[in-house]
Amino acid sequence: TFGNALPFLFKILAAAEPLSIQCHPNLEQARAGFAADNAAGLALDAPNRNYRDDNHKPELIVALEEFWALKGFRAPQEIQTLVSAAKLESLGERLPLLQGADGLARFFHALWTLGNEERQALLEELRAGLAGLPSNEARWTKSLLQKYPGDIACIAPLLLQLVKLEAGEGLYLGAGELHAYLQGTGLEIMANSDNVLRGGLTPKHMDVEELMKVLRFEHRPISLLRACQMQPDSTAQSAEAEARAQLKGYTTPCREFALFTLDLDPAADYQHVLSSATIFLSLGGQTEFRWGEESLRLEEGGVAFATADTQDLRLRGNANLWIATVGTEHD
Repeated sequence: TFGNALPFLFKILAAAEPLSIQCHPNLEQARAGFAADNAAGLALDAPNRNYRDDNHKPELIVALEEFWALKGFRAPQEIQTLVSAAKLESLGERLPLLQGADGLARFFHALWTLGNEERQALLEELRAGLAGLPSNEARWTKSLLQKYPGDIACIAPLLLQLVKLEAGEGLYLGAGELHAYLQGTGLEIMANSDNVLRGGLTPKHMDVEELMKVLRFEHRPISLLRACQMQPDSTAQSAEAEARAQLKGYTTPCREFALFTLDLDPAADYQHVLSSATIFLSLGGQTEFRWGEESLRLEEGGVAFATADTQDLRLRGNANLWIATVGTEHD
C-alpha cells in the first residue's frame, strides 16, 4: 500500500510545558498547499512555509500519566458563559459574532486579528478577571499568560475543550481540529507528515488566513479512546498462552497507523504475525524476540524494529510492550 515509505511516525511525547496550538490539513488541502508553496519558490526548510510535504497528519495520543490537552471548539453558549465569568467586557460587542452557522469562525478570526493595543488590553482584562477563579480553565489560562504574555492564544482554554487524560486513555485528532498538548507524557503516533498550521503559543511561523481555511469550526463532544481486547493477526502456542498474552488496541479511522499494547506472560511464548513494518517499545520488563535462528533481548526502555518480511516472530518475557504498525482500511 505504501511502497518503501514508512507511513507513520511514533514518538514518546513529554510536554513539560504547553506546546503550540495547532491543527493539520486533510489530504486534499496538504497536496494543494504543498504545490502552492512550491510554486511560490519557498525552500522546504523556509521558516515562513506552511506545508512541508503533501500528506495529511491525523494523530493519536495515549497518556502514560495524567495528561492535559486542548481539543476542538467548545459550544458557542459555553464560550459565552466562560467569557462572562472572566468579566471580559471588551468582548461584549464581539460575542454576538458567535451566533449563526459561521459564528465560531467569525469570533475566532476577530480575536486572532486584533490590533496590538486591543489585544494587550484584552489580555490584561483576562488576567484580572481570572485572578480569583479556581476552575481548571482559569488555572491553565493564567499559566499561559505567564509564559506567553501578549499572545492572544492564551485565551484558548475558554474557547477550546479542556481534556484531562488518565494513563491509558487516548485522543484521536483528525484534520482541522485545533489542539494543544499542555502537560504530561504520552505515546503519539501519526501519519508521516510535518504539516503543522500553528495558532499560537509559539515563536514559529503563523498564517492566520491559511489556518482559517483548514480549521473545522464546529463543536464536537470529546470522545476518549481506551484500549480494547483485539482479535488481531496474532496467535499464541496454546489457548492458555493466548489468555495470558493480553493484546489490546486503539481503534481509529486512520489507515496509516495502528497502536497496540501487549502484556506478556513469562510462562508462555507468544507468536506475532506481522502484516507490515512494526516498532516494539518496551515500557517495563524484558522481552526475548526469536525469529528463525536469530534472537534479540529487549530491556525496559528499549525499541525494536521488525521489517514486514519477518517470519515466525515469537515473543517471551514479562514485559509491557507498545506496538506501532500500519493500520487497516476502514469504511
